Amino acid sequence: MIQFNKSRILYLFLFVLLSGLPIPGAAQSSENSSNTGPALGPWDWGHIRIVRSNDNIEFLNRLHATVNQNGGPIIFPKNRETGQYITDAEEFNQLLTAAREKVARFHAEGMYVIAYTTMALAGESPTYEDRPKPEEISLNEAFNTPGLWETYQEYFGPKPAEGPNKWARHTHDMRYSSYRFRHPNAPRTGGRFEMFGCHDNPSYVQYFKGVIKLIAAGGHDGAYIDWTKVHGGTCYCEHSKKAFRKYLQDKVPADYLRERYGLSDVSQVEPPIDNTMALWREWLQFRSWSLTDYQRQIREEARKINPNFLLSGNINGGAYGNMAYRNGDDMELMGTVEDFFYSEIQSGLRSVPRTENGTKISNSGPLKFLAAAAKQKPVWMYCIQPSHPKPIPNEKALFNLIKLNIGEAFANHNTFSVVRERFGDPISPFVHNGAEQIYAFFKENEPNLIGAKLSANVGIFCSLNQFYSDEFSYFNPASRVLSDNGIAHVMTVERDFTVEELNKYEVIVLPYVPLMSDFQIDELKKFVQNGGGLVVMGLSSLKDEYGRRRGNLGLSEILGFDLQNTPITMTQKEIGSGRVVFIPFNVLPIGKGDTRRSPLPNDQMMYGQGKFPERIKDAFETLPKAVEWAANDRLSAKMSAPYTVEFTTMEQKEKNLQLIHLVNYNMNLDGEVTPARRVRIRFRVPKGKEVSKLTFGSPLTDTAEISYKTKGQYIEIKIPSFEVYGLATVYFK
Repeated sequence: MIQFNKSRILYLFLFVLLSGLPIPGAAQSSENSSNTGPALGPWDWGHIRIVRSNDNIEFLNRLHATVNQNGGPIIFPKNRETGQYITDAEEFNQLLTAAREKVARFHAEGMYVIAYTTMALAGESPTYEDRPKPEEISLNEAFNTPGLWETYQEYFGPKPAEGPNKWARHTHDMRYSSYRFRHPNAPRTGGRFEMFGCHDNPSYVQYFKGVIKLIAAGGHDGAYIDWTKVHGGTCYCEHSKKAFRKYLQDKVPADYLRERYGLSDVSQVEPPIDNTMALWREWLQFRSWSLTDYQRQIREEARKINPNFLLSGNINGGAYGNMAYRNGDDMELMGTVEDFFYSEIQSGLRSVPRTENGTKISNSGPLKFLAAAAKQKPVWMYCIQPSHPKPIPNEKALFNLIKLNIGEAFANHNTFSVVRERFGDPISPFVHNGAEQIYAFFKENEPNLIGAKLSANVGIFCSLNQFYSDEFSYFNPASRVLSDNGIAHVMTVERDFTVEELNKYEVIVLPYVPLMSDFQIDELKKFVQNGGGLVVMGLSSLKDEYGRRRGNLGLSEILGFDLQNTPITMTQKEIGSGRVVFIPFNVLPIGKGDTRRSPLPNDQMMYGQGKFPERIKDAFETLPKAVEWAANDRLSAKMSAPYTVEFTTMEQKEKNLQLIHLVNYNMNLDGEVTPARRVRIRFRVPKGKEVSKLTFGSPLTDTAEISYKTKGQYIEIKIPSFEVYGLATVYFK
């Protein structure tokens, strides 16, 4: 048996450098958008077009790919002929060399290569119906093979005391969460399963640091980690309990714990099981913090090999407040440590964008939230292909449906992930042909897309902190209503609440935000006093940032009424040059629940289809007019168009231009498109700017100059007819 040692690892690293492969530096961090080399473009939303193929470079180039999702870590490999674990360093080096050579072929074509890995621990039970057991995890075999772990200890470190059969997350009553993957059209057979490692377990974390180092050593530019969530009802292992107690000691103010819970010693506390128990809020926050810190540790480990390694988890969605509550997926927190977001936002045909029976199905609200939470770093919006689950009524529909999927993503500063060559079966060529057409248009416009950021002077305030206290905030539904009414807006997350951030807006919308700090309240008062517009839905500011109820509304001074005199109809108030609107709001009820059976509403029908429960319907119907009044004729952009058309605006400061993205959802599942006509936009020219020209183009029409009318600070634009997606560009002198 040949032991790996430091000299051999150094040889691997030197080999990569001398072979000309870009490690370190194959990719760049999201903070630096300059080119990384002759072949690769910037790691920027405007450059990224994601396609997946194992080795078909011709296919990738045809679809104008700049990123390929390909490959993964080489973990305790076996010899294909003998079936024995590889313990010879030279044989293992050959596998790494082959992996790097494969990555190099994509680099030579200008493509980043992002590997796949997972927090899951694969295993196999006797049958599909059997409940998986930790003892059936496949990694147990490698762990228990004498000397094998030590062979790879330069990656995985010393052999830990606990093996894989102790790594899986479990509930308070010792039930292990698991998953069986199968192709959407496959029968339920076979015993393969996945369990999920506990990121509070030091032995598991040590193992996974080795996994990510193997990916970096294999030449990949980065990785996305599947199953980055704390599964509902978990984890109550002793490691999680210990970590929770340390979190309470280090992160939660001692005086708060004494005042609220009567706790002066947290060394023996037990985590709560549901939202009727003490420390529930802190337990939810701990789960999110701990998962984010795990991501931070993994990223740091990879960057010891490649200083520019790119990392993302894999987050479900798009009810992101619920995801933080149930699964610890706090996008505001993760946006501070991840280089891009990979989010499985869609759920089959239910949320594939289109119009059905007069109802527009849209995901634009959650996509705007993702862009804000990611600090407008790249966001990969993954959906189940429109071809799955089958059947689509007309396969030819996929040509237009994929363009609408991709167009919706790009218009909201996301990218679409992923157009596959295969998914078990070959993917329909109609998907490939549609993607090729719209990606060609984005490639043509890439110089203006790179560096562009979502920009509008109406901001919806998004706070995941509300959800930790069993409050539901309605930022996604609020976005849906503004989009339906042609009001340009963006989202701003609580993490970024600063005076500088507030100064970007003419109007701030509080979509029911009961938990607010004294600092936030004071800054919003100044915002209004300095001429800003504030729209307040419901009893926002009733509680402090920890969820403790105030005696009065924190915003009562500028609202003009006390809690006991809260009006039952909309009120408007002018404060100097500022304006405040209050919209009464009868929130949806929240009862008993836990992280498996969330007590929170699911807003997918609200943001996805614009369908609101009766008790809140009137409030949201009032919102667009409230925003317009609060803006005092200063909206950055307003569109007049059919309900099925949405638009967003972006600023590209370096090129002195702004982009106007238009998406037409008027398409059915047969792929029949009703072109968007009679689209007009009133666009406010930024102070000190003067328009030099205006262009418009689409995947079906060449980009050309179009006319506009100037009226004061505004220009009025008549958009030419288009089918699925269009792009107007406003150039300034």
